[in-house]
Amino acid sequence: MQEEHPNDPLKMPPPYWEDSGALDQFIRSMEMVKYLLPALADEINKIEPLINDYHDRRDNLGDEYDPEYIEFGKITDDFMNYESSIASYADLCVLMGAISVETLINKFCVYNLHREIAETIERLTTPEKLIISSAFVGHPGVKSRAPYEAVKALTKWRNAFAHGHCIDRPTQSIHKNHLRKNTSGTRGAHVSINILTEAVNRFLCIHDYLNKITQNPYVVDVDDFEDTTKIRQILVEIQAYSFSDIEYFPYSLERQNENTEAVNQPLKVE
Repeated sequence: MQEEHPNDPLKMPPPYWEDSGALDQFIRSMEMVKYLLPALADEINKIEPLINDYHDRRDNLGDEYDPEYIEFGKITDDFMNYESSIASYADLCVLMGAISVETLINKFCVYNLHREIAETIERLTTPEKLIISSAFVGHPGVKSRAPYEAVKALTKWRNAFAHGHCIDRPTQSIHKNHLRKNTSGTRGAHVSINILTEAVNRFLCIHDYLNKITQNPYVVDVDDFEDTTKIRQILVEIQAYSFSDIEYFPYSLERQNENTEAVNQPLKVE
């Protein structure tokens, strides 16, 4: 027997919302990056004198010294693994953040729009659902504001990644997206951190906007507050790490004092 749900969203809950689990992975991927950053900073301090000595030997002995870069690879192996891990968790964070944003909007629709409307617009894209649901609760014009741009950017990233495309290149052509004259190498941790912080700020921008316009207080429940508070705290901790001399190898990575505020300001909800 099919479970009956109220047509009037403001009469809910019950029933209560069940999350897909993406938000958990979104938070956990942020936590992993937070744990990896101090390890990366320690590794940089460890290998910097070793790399300087290595280059001195090559300068003195010429290119015939370590021609296959075997010794260099041994020195930098752990460093490369940390960078690769941070890149992987940053990408996972963006992907899970984009999925979590659609979950936020779906939850908003279910608890703010009549059942028939919510079910009908479920087939639309995530940005389209934001436009319609926002207008239905008395806030038209979101398309020209930061929350819409944030949804659009996260959705574009998710679609490119989910279809196996490189996220930093145009996706209209397989050839232009995937073929390069030279290998790109490992993505620097500073790039990964920028990608992560931008995605998290976009998530928070959309979250705060929906909480601001909701007519059903359940959208802003206790669990939601705890999760977003945790996300904001982890973001500040990640942004306490400062990269410098990124044109050199290895670059510098230092943690600022405990009172350091997030460097990148969150997108404003207007």
